[in-house]
Amino acid sequence: MANQTHTLCQIENNRNKQPDYDTLYKIFQKLGIEEERIEDYLDHFGYWSPEKWEHAEAEAQKERQKQLYNDPSYIERELKYLDNDVVSRNRSRISNNGFDLIKEKSNEYMGEVAEVLENIVYEPSGKGFEIVSGLNKLTGEMILNKQLFNFTSKLFNSDLPRLDEQGMLKVLKTVIEETNRINKEKTAFGKPKKLSHLKV
Repeated sequence: MANQTHTLCQIENNRNKQPDYDTLYKIFQKLGIEEERIEDYLDHFGYWSPEKWEHAEAEAQKERQKQLYNDPSYIERELKYLDNDVVSRNRSRISNNGFDLIKEKSNEYMGEVAEVLENIVYEPSGKGFEIVSGLNKLTGEMILNKQLFNFTSKLFNSDLPRLDEQGMLKVLKTVIEETNRINKEKTAFGKPKKLSHLKV
């Protein structure tokens, strides 16, 4: 997911206006588009799989040979059709349409997340606020920490809702143990010494 997120950021900042087929396919998967519909979406926007390109090129070659055999003026017409400006405009239109769909879906997800957070932040037990506060801290840290960013990507793209209570407790226990280990390692002299009460 990290690579897809990075690519999406590049697209939005106009640094990668023409993402390739494989990249867009993975992004659509991460966005929750049904597997059987991804190919149709990409096809609609002009992004073909390598296999489809090979087949299309083979068919086009057959058609060119057929046209050349039957019509000597075909070459001249084909050169006009392949004018660089026309090709460039078509590619730009296709690329923008593909990005618009991704951006629309991303905005939809971000809106849903924001709505959920607004609904739980004032939850009476205070756990909702803990979630919002924790996410704020996590997102602030992960943009500066590549390892944390990659870890968060994999964690959020795992099937967390399928965990039962036993699985949740096991994951939570591991997180607590590892954070305690790191805190201990960062303490200069191991565990802090307990100071005896001062006598007055």
